[in-house]
Amino acid sequence: IKQITKLKRRISCLMRNIRGSFFLYQERRVAIMKVNDKLESRKYMNGTLTLAIFGIILLGLGITILIHAISMKKKEEVPDLFVNAVEMKNCKDNAGFARELFPATLIFALVCIAFGIEEFLNIFFSFPKIETAIALGIFILSWGYFSAVLRKKRDKYCGKF
Repeated sequence: IKQITKLKRRISCLMRNIRGSFFLYQERRVAIMKVNDKLESRKYMNGTLTLAIFGIILLGLGITILIHAISMKKKEEVPDLFVNAVEMKNCKDNAGFARELFPATLIFALVCIAFGIEEFLNIFFSFPKIETAIALGIFILSWGYFSAVLRKKRDKYCGKF
């Protein structure tokens, strides 16, 4: 009888250890899953927030370029935002340079504003990735177009540097 009670105690002790290990395992598993979920949500939020910040910066850039484009059209001189003052001193026809640069500047400003708004709204409304990719492609193409026109007109009116 003593051996049976010792055996029962050992078995109950082993069962408690097994149960304790199982619950400890479950607690660890749940904790790991919670950490994983937090990391995944942070990764998603950081990516979304990064694009939103990029969108806000582009929106500000677009508004700034639009304001300078309108003032360029009214004053008929290219602001320092596009060409530095040293190059502008060598410019032959400032009014012609401003007139020919205005359409490309306006297009680039409007594309920056549209892309900035789209990226900012992507926080609240989940746009398909293909839309974001297309918008990014349009932004890059308009940036390239604006840069090419600016370089070509600067070389035409201000000489090559």
